[in-house]
Amino acid sequence: MGGLPPRCVKMRTIDELERLKATGNECFRRKDYHGALEQYNCALGGPTGRGTGLQLGLLLPLLNNRAACYLEIADAMRGPSTERIDVYRCAECDADECSTYSNIMGGSAKALFRLGRAILGKQMVTSQLVDKSLEHHQLGAEEAMAMRKDIARALEVGCMHLNIALKMVPGDAMITAKIHEVERLQQTLAIKGAPPPMLQVGVPVPRPDTFGPSVLFTKGDSWMSNTVTLELPVPVRNSVHHQSTGHVMLPIFLTKTENVRNQGELAIWMHYSAHLGKSELKSRGEAAFGPDAEYDVFDGHLYGNLSTPAQANDHIRSPDEFVMNFQFARHGQSPDEGIPGALVAAGVIERVRVAGQTHFGENFVIYRVNF
Repeated sequence: MGGLPPRCVKMRTIDELERLKATGNECFRRKDYHGALEQYNCALGGPTGRGTGLQLGLLLPLLNNRAACYLEIADAMRGPSTERIDVYRCAECDADECSTYSNIMGGSAKALFRLGRAILGKQMVTSQLVDKSLEHHQLGAEEAMAMRKDIARALEVGCMHLNIALKMVPGDAMITAKIHEVERLQQTLAIKGAPPPMLQVGVPVPRPDTFGPSVLFTKGDSWMSNTVTLELPVPVRNSVHHQSTGHVMLPIFLTKTENVRNQGELAIWMHYSAHLGKSELKSRGEAAFGPDAEYDVFDGHLYGNLSTPAQANDHIRSPDEFVMNFQFARHGQSPDEGIPGALVAAGVIERVRVAGQTHFGENFVIYRVNF
């Protein structure tokens, strides 16, 4: 985007920063996006500045507004080029950082919208460059396909951010329009052989009628908010050698969450449950972890994660799949025993397949969640 004069890179007072932001906002309103960008850059410490040391109340709008500038500038550029991709990348970086910081205060629909929009723009131009390079025999068919698969994966992430933004501001026309743009590009890539978008897979249907008799199923407002409660074999902690010496059946409930940083991951969390009574939970906790268990084992407290991060298309193929936490297959254990085995036996989850290995030789064991 070109260098800025050294005067922009210096310590400034709050009043000076607020004036730079206000001037930038006025430039943006007049559609002088380059002028606005210079003001925001000055406030953030230069073109590569991140606003280090600024309070969130000032940092977030500066990052968000600079991302908006980059998006307008990139959208106005004609034709596919690496330079245009770089501008979208700058917008993505600012919007991503703003979105991350905003999570502290409940999230920002604007930041998520701009993040999804930046990812869409970058991948749209990348897709055009791939088509152009393939047409001019600068890329082989296999290399082009690999790049299209990468684009499809990135679009999943972008679409996820846009959908989360739409949940925050239901019915927003601009967000909806961008989601449709993503879907059209996904469909085009699918015709060319890239994996179809996972988000088009139907919402999973719970099957509580198949659960074991001891499983307590609680229906939530949506599929994602359903929970199940049952007793699971938790390893006994040996306080001397830190080794397992058997198991204690502890009441546990399972919840699901979406990982907003990693599209495709269905995160499954295990929490202690007092559905058998608080005294029963306490006594079983002490049997498993000793007399200090009261500090860790109480109703609703997190026991641990059942899943481990996974990527759509690489490992999982539908929204109800997840990768089992690797710790359940370590130290001679089998992922079909212990807690995973109990969950399978209760019908809460089912094993689907193994989807490759990590660099450490650990299997990505895929399960389907049924609640």
